[in-house]
Amino acid sequence: MELTTIVGNLLGAIDADNIEVKALELAGMESGEAGEEFRRTAREQLVGKATAVFTGGLIELIDRIRRDKEQTIDHDTLDKLLRAEWDKAMLRPWWTNLPPILRSSRTGLKP
Repeated sequence: MELTTIVGNLLGAIDADNIEVKALELAGMESGEAGEEFRRTAREQLVGKATAVFTGGLIELIDRIRRDKEQTIDHDTLDKLLRAEWDKAMLRPWWTNLPPILRSSRTGLKP
C-alpha cells in the first residue's frame, strides 16, 4: 500500500463528512441525523480500518527511522564563539559587483 493511500485513509477516518456518511449507513438511513452513538461507532470503524496497516513490523520500522532522524537540542550547554569575521572569499565577488559609486571612498565602504 502506498504512503499516500495510508495518509488519505487516516485523514478520511477523522473527516466529519465521512463519519456522518458511515453513521447514516450504520443507522440504515439515507439522510438526516444518525445520532452520536452511530457517529462514535462509525468513527471507531473508520479509524480501525485506516490503522490496520500499522502492524508490528511497520511500527518498528517507523520508530527506527524516527530514532535515526531524531535531533537532540541541548538548551543547557552554552556555545563558545571561536571567531567572528567576514568570509573574504564570499565578500570579494559581492564587492566587485557593486556599482562604482558605492565602491568609492566617499561611502566609507571597504572590501
